[in-house]
Amino acid sequence: MEIEAVDGIASLKGVPFRTNTKSLETFLNLIFKILKRCQCYRYLYITDNIRLTATDTTNILSKIRVSEENFFDSKDYEN
Repeated sequence: MEIEAVDGIASLKGVPFRTNTKSLETFLNLIFKILKRCQCYRYLYITDNIRLTATDTTNILSKIRVSEENFFDSKDYEN
């Protein structure tokens, strides 16, 4: 007997990343977009012990930003 399990995020491997704008997004917003797209998770639990400073109370993922352009392959736009 053989069992293969694929998690929800791995199921998005072949799904192209699409967005109307290529802007700066927080990591937290990107994670929410990914989880919404795979439609198999109800909750997201994030540890609160990772912070930028010792006195900071905000989740670090809501402060770190990344450009959505990093998710597009340049060869898709060459032709």
